[in-house]
Amino acid sequence: MEHHEWMNDQVREEIEDLQQTHGFEENEAVAYWHLRQLWSMLVDMRRTDDLKLASRREERGEEYRFASILDNRADIESNVLQHLSALRRELAYRVLRRHFPNGWGKPYKAADEEEN
Repeated sequence: MEHHEWMNDQVREEIEDLQQTHGFEENEAVAYWHLRQLWSMLVDMRRTDDLKLASRREERGEEYRFASILDNRADIESNVLQHLSALRRELAYRVLRRHFPNGWGKPYKAADEEEN
């Protein structure tokens, strides 16, 4: 991992663990590690924002405060987190395609083939 000078020993161990437990190649593991860190940071920032919004909107009543928190949470889910989920799924598909080049699961059969 010489081209990843930014990694400390702990991160390097986490990357190696991801390679062993998830079947990632090195660059896939690094990408997944970054996505996981970003996800965690975004969720923490959103939690902080929710607390600030709740305290500012407290005077408007409990229902308004709850609705505004749900609305903000829906925004982050639809605008950001779904894209991170898609990137994580793409990494998973890469591993599956590598380990199962002929596909996985039950193969699709046309209706006329099922009768035979």
